[in-house]
Amino acid sequence: MKRYPQLLLLSILGLALSTAAVAQEEAKTVVRAEIHGLKSTKGKLYCSIYAKAEGWPAKSALQNQTLVIRGKDAVCTFEGLKAGTYAVSVLHDENGNGEMDYGAFGAPAEGWASSNNVTHTFSGPDFQESSFALKAGETKVLSLEVHN
Repeated sequence: MKRYPQLLLLSILGLALSTAAVAQEEAKTVVRAEIHGLKSTKGKLYCSIYAKAEGWPAKSALQNQTLVIRGKDAVCTFEGLKAGTYAVSVLHDENGNGEMDYGAFGAPAEGWASSNNVTHTFSGPDFQESSFALKAGETKVLSLEVHN
């Protein structure tokens, strides 16, 4: 009978240690988006990471960041992610209105980028084309080219 409290204590301790290890691994899982080719330092840079196609590329992001632009390049870092499939979108909002502006024929009038640097003549890339796999404990570095 005296062994049961010890076994229970060891089981609880083991569970706590494995939970802490999982949390620590998730904390180390990082996406670093290195953004190149910004046209100016006007406005702000919006970076978003998505874990699903719903809302891509303008709503329902898993994490969002807003950066002050200091040069032609910038970095957005997303931390605490779980292993899975993700996609990153970037908007250089030069006029500061908080949204993508379009020209007369529907083409973007402000800089944008997405993971995998996929471009199309008459549409933006979809989530599937922009997605990438992220393993637990991995730091994924992406190089994104801004399209102006």
